[in-house]
Amino acid sequence: MAIAYSGGVDSTLLLSVAKEVLGPTELVAVTAAAPIFAEDETGFSRKYCAENNITQLIVDISWEMLSKVDGFKENPKDRCYHCKRALIGMLMASTRNQRAVLARGRNWTFADGTNLDDMGDYRPGSRAITELGVISPLKEAGYTKDDIRMELKARGIEVWDKPALACLASRIPYGEDITPEKLEAIYGLETALKNAGFTQVRVRHHGTVARLELLQSEMARVLEPSIRVKILEAGRTAGFTFVSLDLKGYEKGSLNQ
Repeated sequence: MAIAYSGGVDSTLLLSVAKEVLGPTELVAVTAAAPIFAEDETGFSRKYCAENNITQLIVDISWEMLSKVDGFKENPKDRCYHCKRALIGMLMASTRNQRAVLARGRNWTFADGTNLDDMGDYRPGSRAITELGVISPLKEAGYTKDDIRMELKARGIEVWDKPALACLASRIPYGEDITPEKLEAIYGLETALKNAGFTQVRVRHHGTVARLELLQSEMARVLEPSIRVKILEAGRTAGFTFVSLDLKGYEKGSLNQ
């Protein structure tokens, strides 16, 4: 089995179970290193695979490659479909090209970490997964995000409470062009917020305005003088003129509204 491995909780559980069932010689983690993914998450995936003796294939996907994907830069409402179909296609092609090295030329079943909760949101990318023949064992087993976290905790895997991940492009409203500069600005400010101790963060890109979505339990910290100054400085360093706090707080897929 080849597993699309992002370093998030879903694919980490799938990888852990697959190693137990299949053994290391029948398993490969395939990770996309692309501008739409946070660099620290790619770094975590490398660390996890190295520590657990799991073969990992890193596929470098440049901005130039992404920009050639129809329906990506223009960011239409079904952008995730076009992007995911292209990315998963590249991962599958890279895996096929490595078959002789990975396991004596065998064919690979390709899987991802989609879970049952993912079906409750607008997910155009799920159509691409189906069309490409990718299987989703966690979804088929009826696992929700809470189930996955509980299982990871029971296994003693430290990322059980890791915040939910999403590609950086999902922070840009539909219809507004995706650019490398916007992705860098989002990642820079989100990194600063995490370094300041905030856990679940989203920086929604609205031109000159950064709209922060934080956990409601952490909102009050924003008004602490030293924290507020750091956030403003980080926002300006990232290229934003204004930094605002969304009083509703973090909400999965809020731009789908």
